[in-house]
Amino acid sequence: MRVYDILYFLEQIFFPLWAKQQAEAEAEAEAEDSEVLTLTGKRSIIRSGGVIGLLFHYWGGWFRRIFSLDRVGTLISIFIHLLIFLLLSFFFFPLPYEDGLIDIIARQGEYVLTEIKSDADVRLIDPLQPQEKDAGENANKLQKEIGDLAIKTDDVNQDQTQPPSVPNTTAEITLPMLETDNPQVGGSRWERSGFQIGGGFGDRNNDVRSRLAGSEAGKRGEDAIEAALEWFVAHQDRHAGSSYGSWSFDFRDSCGICTNSGTHKSRIAATGIVTLAFLGAGYTHERSPDNKYRKVVDDALVYLITQAIDTERGASLNHGLEGMYSQGIAAIALCEAAAMQKNKRKNLLWTKAQDALRFIENAQDRDGGGWRYIPNERPGDISVTAWQVMALKSGKLANMNISGPVLYKVNDFLDLVAYNGGREYSYLPINYKLSVSDQLRGTGADSAWTSNATGLLLRMYLSWEAGAVELDDGVRIIAKKGPLKIVDENYTCNLYYAYYGTLLMHHYGEKYWENWYGQLREFLVKKQAKNGHEAGSWYFPDFYCDKGGRLLNTALAVLILETPYRYLPLYKK
Repeated sequence: MRVYDILYFLEQIFFPLWAKQQAEAEAEAEAEDSEVLTLTGKRSIIRSGGVIGLLFHYWGGWFRRIFSLDRVGTLISIFIHLLIFLLLSFFFFPLPYEDGLIDIIARQGEYVLTEIKSDADVRLIDPLQPQEKDAGENANKLQKEIGDLAIKTDDVNQDQTQPPSVPNTTAEITLPMLETDNPQVGGSRWERSGFQIGGGFGDRNNDVRSRLAGSEAGKRGEDAIEAALEWFVAHQDRHAGSSYGSWSFDFRDSCGICTNSGTHKSRIAATGIVTLAFLGAGYTHERSPDNKYRKVVDDALVYLITQAIDTERGASLNHGLEGMYSQGIAAIALCEAAAMQKNKRKNLLWTKAQDALRFIENAQDRDGGGWRYIPNERPGDISVTAWQVMALKSGKLANMNISGPVLYKVNDFLDLVAYNGGREYSYLPINYKLSVSDQLRGTGADSAWTSNATGLLLRMYLSWEAGAVELDDGVRIIAKKGPLKIVDENYTCNLYYAYYGTLLMHHYGEKYWENWYGQLREFLVKKQAKNGHEAGSWYFPDFYCDKGGRLLNTALAVLILETPYRYLPLYKK
């Protein structure tokens, strides 16, 4: 088909009225023996003047006809077509979100860490198959690059081993269903909004810790934290190579003395959660007179940065089968460290943390709004989702770019796992049929309680207002349950549940906080190992935490004890 045939075809489709009028005008001109541009004439124009000549003649005549007063029908036709095109454009071009929130699509490739000078500098990596890379060659170079600037870590909370659970409404407390548009998912009162204001890192300083240590009970808690941090120092990898500066849940190769080693293989997750324990106590990678753990934190952050794999979807830290746990925990650590820097410039640490968040945003289940073990897996579960949301919140506190649509979709996910009018939450969407893999993972005794505390905490993070009936009733259920349980006539603790419950009570306010935290602090101080190489650590046999072993137990216990100053309360007056 020749060019003029295409133009003629388009003319018939988009300007039928004008085409008809043009044909009539040409017929009249032929009758009067005028010069008419026939098909043969068009061919001659193509040969003599090329396509440009044809277009000039073609569109020149069109413009002359448009502005003729007797071509009202043509003008109306053009106006209607332009209006249709304008309306259709609104369906294809995204509108900007308020508060500078950036759409995921628009953010692809926004952050460039290194200058690309040749094809050799470009690495093509499948983001769904990331692996921990050898950092041995890069560690020294990165240390110099970062220097005292090093890197920092964000908030976050824990474990990577919570198995699926089904809804388990307790018999001890029965509450009437809330009358809403849709009782199962909470109805019209559930707002779709961004993060709740508050919950920052402002209390992580020695003054606050000293005030808490002024009481006898407070001093016992602070001494327990310092003993645990010393235990972490003794178990940090100091062998030259790719794992230098990291920690491992499975420490049997490096420590043949301590018992209850974990089995989980992700050093990224282990290093991330231990780093959070140091950051929670105010110890960062920066130099200061009272920062005795500066090098410990600096080496850990360098390890995390060297393990981050740059992909088109962001910085991948999701090593292993349950990789999004590692991604979320490590991202929190990087974000907290970046937020706590005295010098707020956007350095390598800040950039890598931002890229880790971008990977999280791109890994979301686009239909359900949650996250699970691998990127874009569906449906999401509340445990993995919690780590990703806390990473995004930590990034927000560090003034990083967070996608508004991603946050809105998290609310949709919470609607899917909510029951009892939004007061309680399940591990997976309540209508989801457990797969064989889910059944093999099993359901722990405290799964429903952990999910409840986690769901309510996420609702608070995503701007549920203080005083909401669903929130008040849900917190009351958790408070009545308490942080401890009795097994074989002895008190024990599920640290994963206790961690989320402690954050929930802290952010909720003073009504239940003192009793909850007081019980838990005294229990942890009493149960901490006091002798030998295990001194300063904790271990409680538990369905959820056994994969992480003694190291995960100790990290969760420290994060719980640090709660009064680790985060400012969301609803603090």
